[in-house]
Order: sequence, then structure tokens, then C-alpha cells
Amino acid sequence: MLNKKINDLYEQLRGGADFASLASTYSDDPGSAGRGGDLDWVSEEDMVGPFEATMKNTAVGDYSAPFKTQFGWHILKVDGKRDQDISEQYRRNMARQALYQRLAPQAQEDWLQELRAGAYIQILG
Repeated sequence: MLNKKINDLYEQLRGGADFASLASTYSDDPGSAGRGGDLDWVSEEDMVGPFEATMKNTAVGDYSAPFKTQFGWHILKVDGKRDQDISEQYRRNMARQALYQRLAPQAQEDWLQELRAGAYIQILG
């Protein structure tokens, strides 16, 4: 069923259907569906292997054939490729992610302790 659905969507795209409209309607990705399937700029290292390989082998302005990853079925539309050096921006993003990964568990624990401290429990019996 799902394979038929993705192939039908691919045929609609090849026939001139709007990618953003189809993505908004049919995508199961909560992060990009609301933006018409837009993932913004992504780096090769940010994607799983099959996604990265398909991304590299799809021409700018074209659609990939349907492909599957552990996250489900995908059709890519490559809107552009960057040629500029974004190493400084990449380093900043990696530093931000490292800080988040280190600080997020502590922030969660602090929040849970705050909830527990403010909770009122009455034991009847």
C-alpha cells in the first residue's frame, strides 16, 4: 500500500504537481511537513547514508526516485547546492549541539526536581 502511495506521488511530481503542496498533505515528518517538505540547508554529515547518497546523486531542480531509509519512504527535491566554505558556521552549530547535549539532561533534571518540590501528595488510607 505504502509503496503504491509513494509511487503515485512520484508520478504526480513528474507530471508537474507542486512538491510543497504534496509534502504538506502527505508527509509524515512533523519537522518539515508544515514547511512544504523544506529541510533548509543540510550538510552531508547530517543525513543517514541512503538519504545522503540520494541527495548527492540528484541534480539541482530535479526529484529523486522514491527511496527508503529506516525513517520511511522519501522523495527528494534538490533546490540548490552550496559551494561556499561554511566551516565556521558548521563549527558553531556543532559546538551548540555539544552544549545542548551536555546541558539538556541537567535542565530536565532541574525541571523534574522543581515539579516534585511543588507537588502536593496526600495519602489516604
